[in-house]
This record gives sequence, C-alpha cells and structure tokens, in this order.
Amino acid sequence: MSAEKSPRMYDSMAQAFHLIGKHEEAVDAQEMAIHFLGDEGGPLREEMSQRLLKYTEAAEKDAAARPPMSRVKSK
Repeated sequence: MSAEKSPRMYDSMAQAFHLIGKHEEAVDAQEMAIHFLGDEGGPLREEMSQRLLKYTEAAEKDAAARPPMSRVKSK
C-alpha cells in the first residue's frame, strides 16, 4: 500500500488536525482515511467512523460559534 493511499496516515493526520483545532480539515482527512480502507471493515472502520463523528461535531460547533460574515459596502 502506498503512503499516498494509507488509511492510517490519513487517520493520524485527522487526529493531528483535530488536536490543533482545525476541525474541518480533520473531517476531510478522516473521510479520506475511511475511503482508502476500501472494503476493509471491522473494528478499524468503526473506530475511524466514531472519530469522524467527533470531528464533524467539533467542526459544526466551530461554525456555529463564528459570527456571520458582514458585507463590505463599496463606495
């Protein structure tokens, strides 16, 4: 398996993004990790799916906490 398509590499990257507060990037990386598992299932897929839920909830919480973008008026 090449490093480019390693589910564990993307899983680790997602965890790192989550730990530094980059939750949207964590979601993207975790989705790639699950994608690259292919037909593999079992406990690893379940663990990754649970982490994806955690990262998604954190990303949604961050998005809800951001103030709405204001429009810039042109002169």
